[in-house]
Parts: sequence; structure tokens; C-alpha cells
Amino acid sequence: ITTVEEIFLTGSRIGQFHNPRYSAMDYYNEALSRDPGDIRTNIAVGNFHLTNGNYALARKYFATALKRLARDYTRPSDCEAFYLQGLTLAALRLTEEATDTLYRATWDYAWHSAAFLELARISSGKGDYARALDQIEESLSTNSRNNRAVAMKASYQRRLGDQKSALKTIGDLYLSDPLDFRIANEVYLINRESGNEAEASFLLKRLTEKMRDYDQNYLELAVAYLNDGLAGEAEEVLLRFQGNNPIMGYYLGYIEDMKGNNAMAGDYFKRASEQPVDYTFPFRFETLRVLEKALEYNSSDSRAYYYMGNILYDKQPARAIECWEAAVRNDSSLAIAYRNLGWGYHRHYNDLPKAISFYEKAFSLDRNEAIWYTELDALYEVTNTTLDRRLALFENSNDVVRNRDDAFVRQITVLTMAGRPDRAVEFLEGKSFSYREGNSRVREVIIDAQLMLGKKYFEEKNYRKALEHFLQARVPDEEAGSARSGNRDIQVNYYIGLAYEALRNNAKARTYFRMAADQNMRRSGYMTYYQGLSLLKLGNNEKAEEIFTTMVAEGESQINRTAGGSDFFAIFGEREAAGSRNSMAYTIRGLGYKGLGDNARAEEDLRKAVELSYSNLWANAELNTR
Repeated sequence: ITTVEEIFLTGSRIGQFHNPRYSAMDYYNEALSRDPGDIRTNIAVGNFHLTNGNYALARKYFATALKRLARDYTRPSDCEAFYLQGLTLAALRLTEEATDTLYRATWDYAWHSAAFLELARISSGKGDYARALDQIEESLSTNSRNNRAVAMKASYQRRLGDQKSALKTIGDLYLSDPLDFRIANEVYLINRESGNEAEASFLLKRLTEKMRDYDQNYLELAVAYLNDGLAGEAEEVLLRFQGNNPIMGYYLGYIEDMKGNNAMAGDYFKRASEQPVDYTFPFRFETLRVLEKALEYNSSDSRAYYYMGNILYDKQPARAIECWEAAVRNDSSLAIAYRNLGWGYHRHYNDLPKAISFYEKAFSLDRNEAIWYTELDALYEVTNTTLDRRLALFENSNDVVRNRDDAFVRQITVLTMAGRPDRAVEFLEGKSFSYREGNSRVREVIIDAQLMLGKKYFEEKNYRKALEHFLQARVPDEEAGSARSGNRDIQVNYYIGLAYEALRNNAKARTYFRMAADQNMRRSGYMTYYQGLSLLKLGNNEKAEEIFTTMVAEGESQINRTAGGSDFFAIFGEREAAGSRNSMAYTIRGLGYKGLGDNARAEEDLRKAVELSYSNLWANAELNTR
């Protein structure tokens, strides 16, 4: 790409249509390296940081854009940068600067309505409802169908005592949009303040029914009032909620602080910090300001730090991790914060040993969260942790892990790999799974558990019992999605043929060997080894040798091959470790050598495969099968 404009447009498209392979910021940074003052790119980068709540950094980029944009103008025609800078300055509580900058944005028709709306909020926050009313009317002059602005106008009219005009402003919106809680609340307040007690009581009852005691409905309405400079209304909404949500307590403390009631604010903050964190996950950036205020009252409030980390992680992960670290410093019993630190050190810093240590600390405090088993065992797998340690994780925890398919599947996988397929099959008995796209691992683990238990009986010469479990390994492909290891029917049919052969039912044995030999492979993998073995059983040595030779060549080409690009599908599941990929490559080559009768090379490759990944079930199984 040769021009800055094209780089900017490429970044814009990536930002608009999310693609996990690419980052818009990479393109924006390249554009700025060529032209540090490029207006559109600086606005885009500033907007990125504004959206992520990094206001100081956003301000810097908007200032750079404005420096060039306004250089030769009294007022430039495009005022997007002024508007966004105004939002940024307001977020930084630089009210006077924000006001001046937003007024500059009103010169541009495109930003006229939005800028005046923000100006109305600032004026309302100062208690100047007359000015706020003038400003919101200016906003509506170029965007009359903005229901939020209509509600704000009605609120300001009501605050100024003009209930009749407020009701007229709302008009038929109350009927046309019955789920607009802000409009419904305004109609209630107008009637109450007009002295229509019976009507107000009826309207409040209807609104309460619509809000259905859902905490987020109350928080959303209260935060909207706060944003519009109407703290009293926000407080009233929060006090109506009859349930339990500590975030509401923090907001009530924040409002009391705004009113100067420090003792009452401190009491609200204290009670909120003492409530359980279960099922509480704040996500609004506005809540950060509330929690920061709570920390001014009590700097050791672990819950405030924990909630701040939850809000920030998706946007500012490093800062979020710092918050969680502060949370556990102040409360070493907060298991969920340790779990979040494990997640953060894994996903953000890629520090797997430290991530594991945090997860293990979380488990030492609480073993009743099924998803944690999935996450920690995935880390154990990626770091090639010993099977004994992975087995210990699931010890006496089946009642918990059965509550989640992903955790349960990992437990079955570990039991099977650790030589406990009997226990794995026992746990699978009567278990139902909820299948979804990409969930083929369920089918894989069922097949593995049944085949390994069947192999165990086969080695004990209990061929009928072996056959029983080999037959139970015939899990229909459509029941659980496509197999990741290739066509598992080849392997299953081969083992069924072996059992029939051992039972001296040669006709049945040949039938299953033929079924295995005739299966189509959608991709190369270690399943072709069992196809080759089936061909040997049928006497087609030449075709079998061709398969084994191809496996050796395929394994050779895969060993230490560098994967191109990023792991696109990791967004849907777990990343695959490089060790696991190389382990499979050595497995394919090793099984190819084994099929060709080169047992020394086969053993060397299979041992290498197991060393690279203790999770490589079939490399280990074939290493011990003569």
C-alpha cells in the first residue's frame, strides 16, 4: 500500500468489519509513522482510545488532528474532532474546556445535534436547567426524532416546573414506545409533581411491572439520568429496586457524595463492599468513576478493585490486571479475582506459569466453579503438565464438572489418558451433551474412552468384553460434528475387526477390516495408519505399504513446520500449542515407520511425540502396543 489514505481506509475497514487475524491499529500506526499529523488517522486512533476509556491518550490524538485541521481556519467545515475531543474533555472532568470545544463542534451540521446534547448535559450537571433546556432544543432542531433528547427536554421542563409543556413534549412517545423506561418514568414523575397521585401510582405500578425487577434495567435508567445531570432522579430509581446488587449500593454512595452527605455515602460504600460478588459483573465505563470514588472513602475495598478490573479487561487489560492484583492484596480470600488474574496473565501477558499459579490459588479457595476446571486443564495441556497433576485436578470433583460439558469432557479426556478408561466410561453413562458448532471433541473423547477400555479388555484376552466396548465406540458423526483427528470410523472398525478375529469369527472380521480400508479420508492424519493395518489384514500389502510410506513423508513435512498467520479459530475455542502440533507430526511419521516394520525409528518418533505432548493418547497407546 503506497498512500497514507489507502492505509487509513484499510484500517477503517478492519475496524468496521472485525477480523481476528488483523488489527486496525497496526494500519493506523503505520499511517502515522508516514504522516504523524494525518487528520483522519489521528481521529480514528483517538476514537479508539476514547472508546476504550483511555481519555488522556485520546485527548493527545484529537489535539494532533485539530492542530492541522484548524491551522488555516477560524472554524473548519468538518468538526468531528472537536466533538470527540469535547467528549474526551468532559470525561476528564475538564468542564470549561469541554464546553468551549463542543460549541466549536456545533458549527458543523453533522455534529450540531450531538454536540448540543452534550452541552445540555454539562449545563444540567451544574444545575442550570434553563440553559440545558435551550441547548437540548438546539439539539432537537436538527434531530427531532432522538427520543433520548426528547426525554431530556421533558426532564428539564419538569425541573423548571413546566409540567404541562413537559407532557406535551413527550406527546405520544409513551404509547408508541412502551418499553422506553425513561419516557415512562418521566410521565410518572410529571403526573406525581402535578398532584395527580392516583394516576402517578398507576403509572409507577405499570413501569415497575415492565422493568420486571431486573437490576440492569434499573441501573441503565439510573445511569442515563446521571449522565444527563439529574442525580436526584437517578437516586430515586435505584431506591425502587427491591433486589440485591452491590453496584447499586456503590451508585447510591456516589450520589450521596455528590450531595455532600459524606457519612451516608461512606455507609453505602461499606455495605456494597460487604456483599458477595456472585453474579455481579459491571460493564459500564461510568461505573469506574463511582468505584474510584468508593476507593477514596476506603482504599482497601477489594470489591471495588475487582469490579474495576472486570470493566476494564476487555479495553485496558494491563490496568485491569493491576486492579485484580490490588483486589487480592486487600482480600486474599477472593477466589474469583485470582481466577481472573490467571486468565489475564494467560491471555494478555502469555505468562503461563504465573497464570497457572493464580488458577491454583483460586482452586485452593473454591473448587465449585466448573468453568475453572476447563481453563486450568487447558493451561496444563498447553504447558505439557504431567497426567498425574491433571488427574489430581479432577479428583473427587465429578459432581461439579458434570455441570458443564467442556469441563466434563476434559475430565473424561484426562481419565482416559491416565489409564482410567473404566472410570471415564462409568462417568459417561447416561450423560447427555449439548452439541454446538465446533464441539466435535465430545465425539472424540467418547470414542477414545470406549476404545481404550476395549483395548484393556483385549490385552486381558477378554475379547467379548473388548468387542462390546469397541462397538460402543461407533458414535455417529452427525451426532457430534466432524472429528478433528480424521475419520475415526476407520480406527473403530479396525478394532472391531480385531475383536472378531480374536473370537475366530473371520467373516465378520473381514467385513470390518474392509469397512476400515474402504473409508475415505478427508484429510491426512494418524487414522490412515489403521487403514493401512486393515489392508494388511486383507492381504493388500502393496496398498498398505503405499499408505505407510505416504505417512512418513507427510510427517516429515509437518515436523517443525511454522504455522502461517494467527490462530483464526482460537476465538471459538482453545489455542493449540506448538508442541501439540509437532507431537502429532511425529506421531504420523512414527506410525508410518511402524507400519513399514521399522520399529526402531517408530519407537524413537513415538517417544518424541509423547515427550512433546503427554496428551497424545494414541502415540502413547501405540508406543506400548507391539
